[in-house]
Amino acid sequence: QYALLQRLVLNRIGHGQAALLSPSAGNAYQGLPQKVRARLWQGLLAADLLWKAACRKRPYEANPGDTDRTLERAVADLARELEHRRDIRPPLRAAIRCIADLPVTGAPPRPLVGIVGEIYVRCNAFCNDNLVRAIEAAGGEAWQTPVSEWILYTAWLQKWRARRQPLRFPQILAAHLKNRFLTGMEHDFQRLASPFLDERAEPPIEDVVAEGARYLPLSFTGESIITLGRALHFTRDGVALVVNVAPFGCMPGTITSALCREIQTRARVPVLSLFYDGEPGMNARLHTFLAALAARRGPG
Repeated sequence: QYALLQRLVLNRIGHGQAALLSPSAGNAYQGLPQKVRARLWQGLLAADLLWKAACRKRPYEANPGDTDRTLERAVADLARELEHRRDIRPPLRAAIRCIADLPVTGAPPRPLVGIVGEIYVRCNAFCNDNLVRAIEAAGGEAWQTPVSEWILYTAWLQKWRARRQPLRFPQILAAHLKNRFLTGMEHDFQRLASPFLDERAEPPIEDVVAEGARYLPLSFTGESIITLGRALHFTRDGVALVVNVAPFGCMPGTITSALCREIQTRARVPVLSLFYDGEPGMNARLHTFLAALAARRGPG
């Protein structure tokens, strides 16, 4: 539908001959040249790791603003390396080390808050009313599920679908090789962030899907199954609170919100579901939850 609307707009403004590429999760975003897709994957992994490093450091920084300034410089450096088609791994490693080496206050660890939910709302600060900053302002530390999780899931889904079709050996092999490539690069980049982010490594997508399948069938494809699976993993990763986000009226978000209550009961970890409709103030509820968690922990 969106591609059709874009074509109508292009035609109307006199660019009817312009090619229009509309990558889709249905085929794991194929259509772009392999080298371009590999480069985009590297950029996405690097961005995820930089943001994760910033989220881990910023709540404890001794000089407010150090982390954001270091992050801004790192993003500019990596963008330049990507533009000139150079290896981004050395500057990424250096940037994460710079963030890791920033001075800290020595304050005790804050309550860790895992963020799951609809991919765009989860990762776009405008859509979620600066959720990560709200968690930090309320006294917590955010661990946001990265964008790369969705790409890994669509690649896993392509392999799962191929296996369900008879005599689809070429498709199965192609999907297997794609998954091996994506996960291999993910592990390579994760090692660049060691040891600072060793305790923030993401679980294998197969494990996330398997956990989600305890509540939804594999054939119920989409964000719901990985939202539930990642929420379950978060409850075992030591988080004090899981925040599940979605746009207002989102059916997958409604489903996960209902099922997260069961996860909360079984895991004994509170799960807060937030639905964003464009109005500010939704994140105010975090203060109540994090204040209760702080009171439960006691002084020090």
